[in-house]
Amino acid sequence: MVGRKVKRLRKQLQLSQEELAQKTLIPQSQLCRIEKGVMTPSLSDLIQLSRSLSVNVDYFYK
Repeated sequence: MVGRKVKRLRKQLQLSQEELAQKTLIPQSQLCRIEKGVMTPSLSDLIQLSRSLSVNVDYFYK
């Protein structure tokens, strides 16, 4: 669920995984696993993602 929302927002903002990885300082390979639902992001990753994607952290769990 979190990964799908990350991917949807990333695409809406027309960012590649690499671009989002650079903005969040999350490795691109890890970001890929988060988007696929293979990995659950840490709280610090969620905070970085929410800042970079301009949403509140709780958006990922609604």
